[in-house]
Amino acid sequence: MHLPAAEHPFVRLYPEGTIQNSSALKTLCGSDASILTDWRKCSTDPQENNPYSGSIIFIGDHKTTTDVHESALGPIYGVDLQANYTAALLSDQIYTPMGDRISNAVGAMVWFVVIQLALFFVHPLFKAGAVCLILWLLILAFSLVMSHAGYLFMPWLQVVSFMVILVSWLEHALHGAVRGRE
Repeated sequence: MHLPAAEHPFVRLYPEGTIQNSSALKTLCGSDASILTDWRKCSTDPQENNPYSGSIIFIGDHKTTTDVHESALGPIYGVDLQANYTAALLSDQIYTPMGDRISNAVGAMVWFVVIQLALFFVHPLFKAGAVCLILWLLILAFSLVMSHAGYLFMPWLQVVSFMVILVSWLEHALHGAVRGRE
């Protein structure tokens, strides 16, 4: 999967602290190393001081803010982002977004038209609202099934879909209430 440089892949991000991190000194000299330990005097024997045997190691910085990125969990260091991407790839928790901006926009417009038709032709209004919510729940269930298959409907689409139902239903209800007063 190829993404433009500015876009991040859709992966499961682990909460901070889930992926173990350590100082470079402890990685080289073992878990007993302290800030006073001279790394040049640590054992070079691969069997000693190796708490990360068989692990993937990422080297990065947690002290500066030059490599901090925005994520769904808030700001995250670049090294932690790379560790999350690798963990997601290894555990097959990477998602392919369904559709592009144009197809998502067309889908949102079609959804709007379907909701308007349901609210216009199904009576009473309460029943029309129930039909719209059932349609929305079906789309939500479909997106959950697709996410287990490795595909991702953009989350904003479900929110926009729900808001279309809510605003349209309220508009029809208020319009009906105004018509009833005339």
